[in-house]
Amino acid sequence: MSCTPPLQLFIEYLENQKKYSPHTVIAYKNDIEQLYAYVVLTYEIQDITPDKITLQHLKSWIAELVLQKLKIVSIKRKVSAVKSYYKFLKRESIVKVTPTQNIPSIQKTGRKLPKYIDQEKIAFLLDEVTFTDDFTGIRDKTILELFFATGMRVSELLSLTINSIDTQSETVRFIAKGKKERIMPLGQKQLKQLEVYMNVRNETFPNPAQEHLFLNKKGNLLNPKSVYLLTVKYLGYVTTTSAKNPHVLRHTFATTLLNNGADIKSISKLLGHSSLSATQIYTHASIEKIKEAYKQAHPRGG
Repeated sequence: MSCTPPLQLFIEYLENQKKYSPHTVIAYKNDIEQLYAYVVLTYEIQDITPDKITLQHLKSWIAELVLQKLKIVSIKRKVSAVKSYYKFLKRESIVKVTPTQNIPSIQKTGRKLPKYIDQEKIAFLLDEVTFTDDFTGIRDKTILELFFATGMRVSELLSLTINSIDTQSETVRFIAKGKKERIMPLGQKQLKQLEVYMNVRNETFPNPAQEHLFLNKKGNLLNPKSVYLLTVKYLGYVTTTSAKNPHVLRHTFATTLLNNGADIKSISKLLGHSSLSATQIYTHASIEKIKEAYKQAHPRGG
């Protein structure tokens, strides 16, 4: 390995092989030096070298950039510079492991951020709010449980039949958007709630004409408008936001997973997205959680 400092080798590579402009080279150099300085100051690491920087350090640094209210495009540029740096170091065998590997790309988007409800509020709704113990109340709670637990769309929910639930494998199977079959795991709370619902369903409609899982008061297939109205009704108990439609629960499902450590690829598969680009927007919806985690866990975040 060369005795020339790694950053200097990278700068020479940008100048001589990539033929970057002086302005771009300086920007890369400043971004990487800024990361070094941040880690040294925050974590009190002396004699900083590339191999001493970890994924935790990088996430902390990005959170700090967010708190500084830097524009997404600026943060994206800095992260890109660091990724390029470590890609170069890995290729040159200067480092064995790159801490940038699990950092998702920060996307700039003109799309509206998805509305979602804090998981604590949903937990309060499902665990503390009293639903009526008749067919309608039990059905409504079951629907809300499934929305929050699976992130399924209204059309997917209404396509469920009594055979869609597999209690042995603890899964629900349904046809998703684009006629793709999806299988989602179910937790004990959902399975227990489904058992309660099936009991009252069988008592209320011993010989229903419909095989569909969710029925209306007359034993016919529930319609989308009814699902929308019941969602608005119950979400109104825990939030004042104007967005209370079923799709908000899909967003809440995705954001909750992200906030609790699920990786973006897994969330994308669970949502049935065909590409990561559709899922990346949830990283922006979680920015307040990033700030909160930073303040609580960072050595200088208080």
